[in-house]
Amino acid sequence: MLTNFFPLQNTNNAQPINQPDRMNTAGYQYVKKMNKISIYDEIRHCINSGAIASLPKERLEQFLTALARSQAYTHFSSSEFPRVCEAVKTFLAHRLSDDVADKYSRKKNNDQWWNKPLGITFLAAMGTMLAAGIIYLIAKYFGVQL
Repeated sequence: MLTNFFPLQNTNNAQPINQPDRMNTAGYQYVKKMNKISIYDEIRHCINSGAIASLPKERLEQFLTALARSQAYTHFSSSEFPRVCEAVKTFLAHRLSDDVADKYSRKKNNDQWWNKPLGITFLAAMGTMLAAGIIYLIAKYFGVQL
């Protein structure tokens, strides 16, 4: 790990750019800003820091494409590579299922626009029948011919 490299500061007088304890809070944005890191190191960092859970679907697809390359296994240890591939596939599948569920719920809500007017019409009809029944019973009780 680089130890003498961390004192570098950015020009805005903000937090150090390359401080390792900031990696967990900045997550994906930290790795994306550094051009020196390969996509495989970015994948490793995102999995180890937990930032992979908040990555967009497009970035997970890029990770999966990078892991499908023939030289991808050389960047990971033999026990780490299957774990990394499985993690990226799992999070991508989860993100896709969330997208489908969101799309379905929006479509379901949009397709049922007619439920409210139909319900109001049904209640109005039931109210009218109930009122007619009450009027009939009152008329019958007082002996009025309808």
